[in-house]
Amino acid sequence: MRLVKLGGSVITDKARPLAFRSRVTRRLSRELAPFKGEGLIVVHGAGSFGHVRAAEYGLARGMKDHRQVEGTAIVQRDVRDLNLRVLDVLIEAGIPAVSLPPATWLELEDGRMVAFDAVPFQRAIARGLVPVTFGDVLMDTERGVAIASGDLLMAGLAAVFKPDLSVFVTGVDGVYDGEPADPGARLLRTVSPDGAQVVGTTAAEGVADVTGSMGGKLAEAFQVAASSKETWIIGGNSPGRLRSLMEGRRVKGTRVLPSGR
Repeated sequence: MRLVKLGGSVITDKARPLAFRSRVTRRLSRELAPFKGEGLIVVHGAGSFGHVRAAEYGLARGMKDHRQVEGTAIVQRDVRDLNLRVLDVLIEAGIPAVSLPPATWLELEDGRMVAFDAVPFQRAIARGLVPVTFGDVLMDTERGVAIASGDLLMAGLAAVFKPDLSVFVTGVDGVYDGEPADPGARLLRTVSPDGAQVVGTTAAEGVADVTGSMGGKLAEAFQVAASSKETWIIGGNSPGRLRSLMEGRRVKGTRVLPSGR
């Protein structure tokens, strides 16, 4: 079983609303295609199809006023637009991708997962299909609505399916000990919750990210690592890197270790 998240910073241009990076997503889809029959689940981020409007309407704070009712509808529409584009590209690459929106299998309470239905994923995989889910704004029993990030979904899926390999494909090469754009920043070969160093955790200046950027990603990645045989954060802008990792080769990136490792 392999669990792969295509980050919103890779498949969209987060600096421009509703900007799909079709060429990059096509290449990543081709790199995934050889593994379509080996138990593959794909998660994708919302990128500029979700974060910009979610930040504009303050949806990360829950539903506080009527304006956020409109915002919830708009964000759900936009991320489904992105999901359809991702499905088109995956299918074009020969991957029999089917959409499983998180609202159909996940329940949230105060931003936390409280109910998780794995059956739709199990049925899809048993039929040779590749389930695709995505970061979204969901109903929440405490907040009214809450953001279910792709990273949160990764943690939930890993806990249920215990993948052999979990991969976060991001806009940078991995986890750094400073801001990735800083020439003096060092790429960390491994990172664990026992000795996590201070890393660049902010989104690019002027870019909305309602899910916490790298800091939030690491918190969820540590949970993923606790349930996976191997977990990596790699850059998606380098051709061939994802496929090489899926084939078991050594690649540039950061391996995420569970506690005690």
